[in-house]
Amino acid sequence: MPGVIWSPEKFKSVKDTDWARLAAFIDGEGCICIKAFKSKVGRRHQVVVQVTNTDPSLPYWLVSTFQAGHIQQRNRIGKWSTVYDWMVRGKQACYIIEKCMPFFVIKVDQAKVALKFNALGYYQKKNGQRLDPEIIGQRDVLQKELSVLKFRNKQKEAFHAG
Repeated sequence: MPGVIWSPEKFKSVKDTDWARLAAFIDGEGCICIKAFKSKVGRRHQVVVQVTNTDPSLPYWLVSTFQAGHIQQRNRIGKWSTVYDWMVRGKQACYIIEKCMPFFVIKVDQAKVALKFNALGYYQKKNGQRLDPEIIGQRDVLQKELSVLKFRNKQKEAFHAG
């Protein structure tokens, strides 16, 4: 909704056990990434947390429990099942990462990079404040750092599978 200011108060009623479950889902079925895109005001970045599953009950439980994010259904071709993505972006994604941090097992390093990114600040449309080009450069570096970490995890998986 345009003009709605996000507040961490919306997560006040979430139990620690649910944060732990979410951390496990992100570790096993999820993704932490920094998306870059161009907009009218220049290059922008955004942290995204995504959990994907073929069973729609998981993303619907996530929306219901955390009152955040949206669900995208992707129909796949051939023998592949339809998948459901739960996605949260921006400050909410970073807050979720913070709350899940004590429970992460696999994606600790990725979560730390996303939180470093969050500490750099955000563009604020309401007062026309734009990010300094140096900060945009730092964001690019963190985006690449996160990509490298994700690639290393895939290499580990291939090593252990082989």
